[in-house]
Formats: sequence, structure tokens, C-alpha cells
Amino acid sequence: MIRIKKYAVFIILLYLFNGYCYAEKVVTDNFTFKDYEIALVQVEEHCQLNISSSTVKKTYPLTLTAPCHFLRDTNAEPQKYRYSDVSIEAIFVISGNPVTKQERETWNLSPEMLCGMQGQGLLFDGTDFSISKKKLNNILLCKDKGTDEKNYWMLSH
Repeated sequence: MIRIKKYAVFIILLYLFNGYCYAEKVVTDNFTFKDYEIALVQVEEHCQLNISSSTVKKTYPLTLTAPCHFLRDTNAEPQKYRYSDVSIEAIFVISGNPVTKQERETWNLSPEMLCGMQGQGLLFDGTDFSISKKKLNNILLCKDKGTDEKNYWMLSH
């Protein structure tokens, strides 16, 4: 009987420990580009980029604080640019490091606007994806407002 109680206690502790350690991943933004499913996932306080197709599954940890979003154009499509001089077929900008309450007041942003103060680029060369080595820092980037083309250029060059 004591053996069964110890086993039961062990199972309960294992269950509680597993629930405590498990961090639920939440998709904060996604879209399809060519044959690729591209998703931004919140893992605790950081962002992760998942790219998958029928032949590829890649995960990129980002240095941005969650939640993260892709910048979008006026048609709600992910905003992108092409730079053939550096063999970039498409670059997308990811916004992270959400604005603080004080920054939201300073910029007069409505509560429903999804904005961050840092950005990273997702580059596609026609075959492979990569994350830009450069970042946009201390710049207001809102999901539904896009950003100037010069920021895409800077991240890709």
C-alpha cells in the first residue's frame, strides 16, 4: 500500500512539474509566401519565427521581445521589397519590443494598435530564408502602418 502511495505522489508531482515547465506557444502573426507558411510565435517573453513547407521546417529564435508582428501594407498584406543588387527577392520587417504605456501616450497611439520599438528583417533570396544581421532600434513600427522603404533597404544591405 505504501508503495502505491509513493507511486501516486510521484505521478502527481510529475504532472504538476510538467504543467509548470510547459510554456504554451502562441502564434502572434502568420502568412503564406510562395509555398511557405511563415509564423511568428511567442515563446514566453521572446519571439520565434517558424517557416515550413512540404520540404522545409525551420525555426529561428529572434532577439525581439514578444509579441511580434509582420509590418503590413494598406491592403493588410505583409509589406515587402525586392533588392536585386544584393540578391534579395523579398524582405519583410518584423516588429517587436512592444511600446510601453508612456510611449503609447507620447505617440498618441490607440490601445488596439500593435506597435513595437525594434525590428528585424526576414530575407528571402529565392531559395532560402535568413534573418538580417542588422536591426531597427528605437523606431516606432506598427503592424498595420508599414514603414519607409529606407528601413527595408538598411536591413537588407
